[in-house]
Amino acid sequence: MNPRSLGRRGIMQFQGTIKEVREFTKLDGIHLSIDSENVNDIRNIISTVPRPKKRLTELLLKYARHSTPLSPSDISVSFKFGWSPIEILTNTDDTVTGLRLRRNLISG
Repeated sequence: MNPRSLGRRGIMQFQGTIKEVREFTKLDGIHLSIDSENVNDIRNIISTVPRPKKRLTELLLKYARHSTPLSPSDISVSFKFGWSPIEILTNTDDTVTGLRLRRNLISG
């Protein structure tokens, strides 16, 4: 099982706390990842944000880059920022098989 967490806004609008991110990383068997396109977006702007938001964002990036699954039974939770679901995909018996996503334009 590898759940994805979708954020309609960008990583710079993430509203978690440093404590919450640290607690998340202490969970056994949990691997945190952030889509590489989000990481590349952040590198371009991180030096311009206020210190508290910068510290939180740097912590997210640190764990997203240096946390690797230790065994096949580990769970990898992927954060995907800047996307919205636009359609729920189902098979013939109405079992959900996926989501169709749309990239959001984030400004400011």
